[in-house]
Amino acid sequence: MADSRGRRQRPHRKSRGGCARCKLRKVKCTETRPSCASCTHRSLLCVYTSEQAQDSDARHSTEASEQQQDSPTPPYASTRSFDQLVSTESTERRLLEMRLLFHFTSFTAKYDFLTSTDEIVLKMWQYTAPSLAFEHPFLLNAIISIAALHTAKTSPERRDMAEVHRTYFNTAISQHRDAVRDLSAANAEAVCLSTVLISMPAFILLQNTEVGSYSPPLQLFRLQAGTVDLFQTALPLVPRTSEVNAIILAAPIVKAFKNDSKKDIYRVPFTNLVRWRAADEIVSAESQDAFSIALGYIGYILTAIESGQHDVIHIRRLLYSVPNNIPPAFVKRLQDNDPRALTILSYYFSLFKAVDGIWWMRGIAEREVLGIQSILPEQWQWAVAWSMEKLASFAASTHLAGIPT
Repeated sequence: MADSRGRRQRPHRKSRGGCARCKLRKVKCTETRPSCASCTHRSLLCVYTSEQAQDSDARHSTEASEQQQDSPTPPYASTRSFDQLVSTESTERRLLEMRLLFHFTSFTAKYDFLTSTDEIVLKMWQYTAPSLAFEHPFLLNAIISIAALHTAKTSPERRDMAEVHRTYFNTAISQHRDAVRDLSAANAEAVCLSTVLISMPAFILLQNTEVGSYSPPLQLFRLQAGTVDLFQTALPLVPRTSEVNAIILAAPIVKAFKNDSKKDIYRVPFTNLVRWRAADEIVSAESQDAFSIALGYIGYILTAIESGQHDVIHIRRLLYSVPNNIPPAFVKRLQDNDPRALTILSYYFSLFKAVDGIWWMRGIAEREVLGIQSILPEQWQWAVAWSMEKLASFAASTHLAGIPT
């Protein structure tokens, strides 16, 4: 069949296994897992719906298993499926779920969450989230999975909880993808909450970083960037009176953080790095802008820590928000193992040490900074010394990290 210019169109077979983003943009998808070429290039979370996954799981299972070993990318390679858990442990499962739901509302959300000192947000996690979860299984499974993970991390003798977390988390991921595909006003509140919960293990898995074979946590940034995209799509569907909006409005306001961090004063501690160039190093204008934004975030948080005017919850939420807002160009430089990007990443993770007296942050600062130091060229070791000094000084100080949480 000829088009309006008289040329014959090439036959085209639609891709059935393409990711959700490529289908939405109506572009060809490479269908690679865990992230297609387009999403990787744009540093975005790549999502495949459950129907697509059924067509290609067998084709990608070996590849996903290999990548799971060195990349903190959920879902996990769990040894037990959710169907098996339901069919073989019905009574035990119900008791387990009730215990974990109670644990989430009474302990996880109350003492160890990002905004547990905000009464409105605390009420939302303790009451609104469970109420919504009874209507939306993907949210219920996400809550149970995080409660199990919290139990596993805080009670090492409960080794069984790690597998419970993986089983429920995998199920939550699959169901969440279906919910996102069918996003509407009816499920938007639950989707927003499950998005927050699903993003948490991306940080927690950094506690397992192997220093001897370090690679930057690219999936952390991709997953968090995808979270921002999803929130921007879902929030307009959430009623203005919904308590779910408290997540966005809780202090510190991320929009204000992004604007204030642009001030030059926050890049002053890094003047030597900004002015210095390694032999044969060429920094493009795009990369320079990305590095400047990242250093502004880090300098802002450093000032907040050293001023002593903010509590640990405030600092942790700032740290948590950085991957959500980092420029894609910065993530691309990390993917290339660019020494300047890696050095700046070490600055970011060194700040975790100031407030890491909590189950989902403990140990991340040391593992990431030492891992980055291990792969940086000799001529860059002077620059990462700043991170090492911060690790030591924050470890010696108890004015923030030592506060009970």
